[in-house]
Amino acid sequence: MYLFTPNAISGLVIVILSILLSIAGMYLVRRRIPFAKLKGNNEVAGFIYSMIGIVYAVLLGFIVIVVWEKYSDTENSIQEEAVHISILLRDAQPLPESTRRQLQERLLTYAKSVVEEEWKTMAKG
Repeated sequence: MYLFTPNAISGLVIVILSILLSIAGMYLVRRRIPFAKLKGNNEVAGFIYSMIGIVYAVLLGFIVIVVWEKYSDTENSIQEEAVHISILLRDAQPLPESTRRQLQERLLTYAKSVVEEEWKTMAKG
């Protein structure tokens, strides 16, 4: 549903441009530097690439952990709010009929607006 958001499109453009830039750079290097000279640097490049891979893996791991924690925090907040609303609905039982009905209607309206409006707004960013 939200596949083509501005953030997704700009991310895709950045990825495509960086791929094209690296291909163009590789093409220019291959045209200007002879193969024999490039062959001598293969061993060093292998170690450098492995270090870049390790750093990338660690960074990706941290990103996954941070995203998971944010998801868990959001889930906990939603559960706490739902519990508070249910407690207020239960605590309204001993109140007089008109006050109880008005309080319950307002709580249910609030909960409905959170689910139908605020969550959709949050999903859009």
